Amino acid sequence: MMSVAVHVSIFLLFCSFSNGMRPHQEEDEEQKVQISVHKSGHFQKQGHHQQQHQHHHHHRPDSLMSVSEDHHVKSTGDPPPPPAERVDIGDLECGKAAFAPSGHCPESCPYAAEMATDYCHFMCVKEDGCGTGGSNPNETLADEEIGACRLCEVEACDVCDAGQGTLSGGKEHCGQCMFGYYYVESLNECRGRFNWIFIAIGVSAIPLIIFGKCWFYNLYKKPIVNEEGVNYALQCRQRAMVLQGAHAPAPNEPWPFDTNLMKENVAGSGTVALFRFQGAVIIWAVVLLIVWCSLVLATDRDLFMLGLWDVKTPMDLCYRIRNGRELQVKFLWVKVSWLVFAYVFSTIGAIAYGVWMAGYFKRCDSAEAEFSDFVAVIKGVPEMSGDGNVEEILKDAVKDALDKKAKEAAKEVVAVSVGWDFHKDAKMVKYFLEEEVHGSLDGCNTHSTEHVSNGSLLVNVMAKEAKQAQSEDQSEVGFFDKVTNAFLARKVNDADMVEFKADDLKKALNEMKTAPTSYVIFETEASRDKALKAAAEDGGILINGVMCELRKETFEPESLLWHNLQVTASERMGHQSKGWLLMIITCVVWTVALYLPYAYYVSSYSYIHGDEPPHYAEYIFVGLVVGAQVLLFIAAGKASHNCHFHYEEETQEMYIVYYNAALVLNLVMDIVLQTILSYEQMVGIGARVADGRLLQDVWLQAGLQQTLESYPIQKAVGKLIFKYSFPCTFLLPFAAEPFLGQLGPLWIGMMMVGRSAKIKGENAEKCLELSEMEQGRYADCLFNLVLVCCVPFVAPGYLAKILVVFIISHLYIYWYDHWKTLRYCRKFFFVSWAPHYLGQQLFSIPVAMLLVALVFKGNQWSAVESAHLGGGRLQGKFLAIACIGAFVGHLVVHLLLLKYVVYPRHLEENTDTHDKPYSKVSEVEPASFLTTNPVQCLRSKYKFQHQPPLSICVLGKEHTMKPNPALGAFYDGAKQKAKKDGTYSRKDEKSEQKQDEKKGGDEK
Repeated sequence: MMSVAVHVSIFLLFCSFSNGMRPHQEEDEEQKVQISVHKSGHFQKQGHHQQQHQHHHHHRPDSLMSVSEDHHVKSTGDPPPPPAERVDIGDLECGKAAFAPSGHCPESCPYAAEMATDYCHFMCVKEDGCGTGGSNPNETLADEEIGACRLCEVEACDVCDAGQGTLSGGKEHCGQCMFGYYYVESLNECRGRFNWIFIAIGVSAIPLIIFGKCWFYNLYKKPIVNEEGVNYALQCRQRAMVLQGAHAPAPNEPWPFDTNLMKENVAGSGTVALFRFQGAVIIWAVVLLIVWCSLVLATDRDLFMLGLWDVKTPMDLCYRIRNGRELQVKFLWVKVSWLVFAYVFSTIGAIAYGVWMAGYFKRCDSAEAEFSDFVAVIKGVPEMSGDGNVEEILKDAVKDALDKKAKEAAKEVVAVSVGWDFHKDAKMVKYFLEEEVHGSLDGCNTHSTEHVSNGSLLVNVMAKEAKQAQSEDQSEVGFFDKVTNAFLARKVNDADMVEFKADDLKKALNEMKTAPTSYVIFETEASRDKALKAAAEDGGILINGVMCELRKETFEPESLLWHNLQVTASERMGHQSKGWLLMIITCVVWTVALYLPYAYYVSSYSYIHGDEPPHYAEYIFVGLVVGAQVLLFIAAGKASHNCHFHYEEETQEMYIVYYNAALVLNLVMDIVLQTILSYEQMVGIGARVADGRLLQDVWLQAGLQQTLESYPIQKAVGKLIFKYSFPCTFLLPFAAEPFLGQLGPLWIGMMMVGRSAKIKGENAEKCLELSEMEQGRYADCLFNLVLVCCVPFVAPGYLAKILVVFIISHLYIYWYDHWKTLRYCRKFFFVSWAPHYLGQQLFSIPVAMLLVALVFKGNQWSAVESAHLGGGRLQGKFLAIACIGAFVGHLVVHLLLLKYVVYPRHLEENTDTHDKPYSKVSEVEPASFLTTNPVQCLRSKYKFQHQPPLSICVLGKEHTMKPNPALGAFYDGAKQKAKKDGTYSRKDEKSEQKQDEKKGGDEK
């Protein structure tokens, strides 16, 4: 299915461009022409003062720019229809007007003047005829370059003084600059007082770029002296990758790159769901593009260009707009039909997809045994001190509670993994865990005996090396070498240079208090289910006089955040509120502090006759949009992390909500700000609508509806949405991600390790560690869908364009996530249904926007017979109520369908239980609810002094783990490593089989 989508999207891309999809720069050319008639974008206030100064005689056919091929304002009378054939302006007599003539004026009267009262009519005049003879009295300057009469225009001018005649240095003079600008008389222009901010930002980047290049060159020119360290670190990277499991064709080897991640379960069912969600989004866009292209090709191909005409002169634009109106009236049913299909297809498809995926998660749960199948969560555990044997106390309490109604389940309690409140001692716990792992490398690191003999020194070795480097001869260690050493010291210095003693840890373990949550492990899934049933009948299990809840576990141990188990639901709500406050403040500060100054800066240009912002303004816009997304990404990550959820999947869910909400809020603020500025500028310049009314009068007389449907506003919003979408949102952040997140750190790390003989073993490994995989991609996909569903409100020409770039961008994003999962991220295991279900719930937002667009366009269609596209049966507040009702109504219906159709299928009783016991699963899977519990592992060694103690599971160091069945630990790292290396003999395998048979006979 995915390959079909790729080929279809490429074909549609070719067809779309061959049928009129032109490059973006051609649209810019059109935009310039539109502005010369009066652009629908940013205008200066100078026109408003000039209007007052010249008694408001500003009747301009630039009102044409208020007419949209897709959106028209209801008028009191229809504009005259365009002639069947256009007249060449060169064939007209001087002083005779015609509707939207083509060509250029003759030499005897070389300037085209717009008529003051006749809609979209032009006549040819001499230079002294500008502003006379019925032409627009405000257009008194004869511009030889464009061959037309025009207004006085000085960049960022508030009050512009103009003379009459041909344009020369003395004909335009600014009497008063806009706020924030000052007048330079010698250049006859207004300069921004705050331009230094943009200059400072650009200049400040230069030293950083130079420093980075010099540092890189200094590192690059050094000889390679530590190839051994690089090879060791690369081997450790491979062990930490997503590798094939014990039942795969090539156990413990990387997956082939052509693995289908929508089908193959390489890292849990949640990973398959993530890639299927991305694939479904791409197929959704492909289907909508196919239907839209089919409708357009079956009716009129000019619909591909509605709103995107490539015109060369103001007269061409007049003709195109009038023609476009006729086309829009005739084929509005096409867009309404497409919206009907898009809405129905999206709604039914979303529910069908949800049912399909719910069945998939259910099948995965019954297909293979996982640790969560053997575990029940104990909620409401009373607080106990660590000086006693809490593990045995809880285990006995669970057995006693189950002994009456579920004796078999009570007998099969393997162990209890206790949750502890150790957030105050987190650094100490981390320190001793690293000592435990690195001190038992068992000769794996042949490069440094110091690391093997004394693991506690590991975390401080690089810091000592950095200090040593600083004390060496300055002729040997330069400035850039010190920078590199300091960076390396920080890279590996996880314990902040604090050394702890074993007595400190023992004291902390005895004083530590239990968290309200713990986990009881059963030998079989059947016994776990019996225990849950018995506990439900008794209302819970009694522990130290407190009734505790026993519930089913749905998460795997890899996602459990043990350091957050002490946080209660009420405390988390407070953290979530602080997170929302952080996101809102971030959006407001970014918009007010950065986007508002940029918008004000670009609005100072008149956009007439080449008076436009410089090219770097486009790069500033791209930087602002991408920068906003990066900032919101960081803020959402910090806010979700500070919520202190118990599971990583819950953290990712909260991140998706925070990030999506902030992006949508930021988008709305940007669009509203841009719309207000555009409206103010167009009012100042005197823009008009199709029937000749001023845009300001439309707002005062007809209200918000017709103002928003006018072409200037529609064009400004449409262009902003497309610029915001591509490449700023759809592509650029993801195009840079592999270089900043994977390839760049790897290359730099290899250079630093290879050129420093001191970086050995685990230090080298830390310099080349892999990146983490997250489920935040749901948020990226959903926000991009929101942007796509904004386009049906504007000109149809943008629809095919945005669908094409959306498909191309998400094909790349899918490939990037595929590449990252299989080669460039640490091993992970996503099995929770929750993030995927949240993505399905949030998909209701873009679908609801399609319904609102259908109501909006359907209302316009109801006025087609009267040819008033700005009309419709619903007006003003009734249209607003209908749109809001459609949006809210769909959200309610969509969420109810998910709740009562999709979700129950996921919760259907699974009658198939696994025969494989916990001990067998634990033999081949290292990360269990015991071996991932940091405090329990340390208590096993330092408090109870078990031999061997419970081994902590660290990614890439599983071979150091030792089994202790009495503690519920069955994973033998040395044996699994021998099996991987091929050194596990046939004799050992037969002996193991005999032991299993004997054990099975004893149990029987």
